[in-house]
Amino acid sequence: EDSSKTPKPFNLDKIKDLSRKHGLCIPGRSLALLSQQELDLVAPFVTVYARVSPQQKEQVVTALNKVSHTVMVGDGTNDVGALKHAHVGISLMTAAPTPMRYSASAAARRRNETHYEDERVPMVQLGDASIASPFTYKGDSIRCSLDVLRGGRATLSTVIMMYKIMGLNSVVSAFAMSVLTLDGVKLGDGQTAMESLFGSVLFFMVSRSTPAKDLAKIRPTGSIFAWHALLPLALQLVIHCCVLCWGWLLATSYRPADYKRDLEGDFEPNLTNSVVFVLIAAMHCSSFLANYEGAPFMTSLRSNKPLFYMLSLFVLLIAATGFEVLPELNMGLSLVPFPNDDFRRQILILLAIDLLLPLVVSFTISSIATRLAMAAAERHAKDWNLTPAEASKPSKKREKNRE
Repeated sequence: EDSSKTPKPFNLDKIKDLSRKHGLCIPGRSLALLSQQELDLVAPFVTVYARVSPQQKEQVVTALNKVSHTVMVGDGTNDVGALKHAHVGISLMTAAPTPMRYSASAAARRRNETHYEDERVPMVQLGDASIASPFTYKGDSIRCSLDVLRGGRATLSTVIMMYKIMGLNSVVSAFAMSVLTLDGVKLGDGQTAMESLFGSVLFFMVSRSTPAKDLAKIRPTGSIFAWHALLPLALQLVIHCCVLCWGWLLATSYRPADYKRDLEGDFEPNLTNSVVFVLIAAMHCSSFLANYEGAPFMTSLRSNKPLFYMLSLFVLLIAATGFEVLPELNMGLSLVPFPNDDFRRQILILLAIDLLLPLVVSFTISSIATRLAMAAAERHAKDWNLTPAEASKPSKKREKNRE
């Protein structure tokens, strides 16, 4: 910062070496000596920019935008330009204290200490920074950036999850309403209403999930067409279709020899309709269990109590219809009794496969994708010197303090 010293020539290799051992700081005077191309090269390796002008803030944010995503937190008019150029802009404003009731003497003493003209607390006005940024934090700490990141990642994970669940349920329902309908398989009004009601409640409960408390080192999936999003969907679809066809063929084997398909007739409960309804209900329940996005971006399924309890109730009802332990429930859903114990045992096996196998497949692929993403994040951090080797090794002073 001393203007009497002669500036040294730009040396990117030396800057990279220094950034591996130290945190670098560039003041505004030194930043003015760099061209835009040099700033683009050196920006990712600098930790602190001190005493910079509003225009230099914009230049730094623009340079960082070329290599990564940026978050800008500002509280004044001089931050407006940088807030507009950043991918995520957050403005700060000091929150007013909560009004409290005091006695007459305490209110007079407090008014004298704070020089308020009356007992009203001054209101906080939104400034230019709040107008220029999409987010405004009622406080004066940059920790709000972590809240925005956690909330944004949880929102993206929820959207991808909803796409997967709706896509899977739509394909399974389309298969049941096209191929099976041509065979005379129909669902009753009560069955359709009950299934739709449970599905709507589950979709509503999913929205109550909250972001994870800790910020993950990896990024969430940004596209439904990613391999670790499409592959489990394809495998789940194969499992559901195979189970549905297996149950349909098993039920049709008990049809009378004089059975005739009536595509235009009204709904009449029969064994095939009952089996198809129970399996489709299990598939819809399985789609929520297998595709729920938990850690590391959202809280676990057990933390979302309403969704967890509703899914548990859904599974218990499906199991009850399969075991036929509640004849009144089966009768209310227009389900006919199973012909024998062997048939019931095979249906229960299909239900277990339909509920558990997609969950295992989705968890396995998700674990593999998470490990690969963690390895890529560590390589990225190493390339950008975000995890210096010295930081990972305990110093002698730390070891001595531990002892």
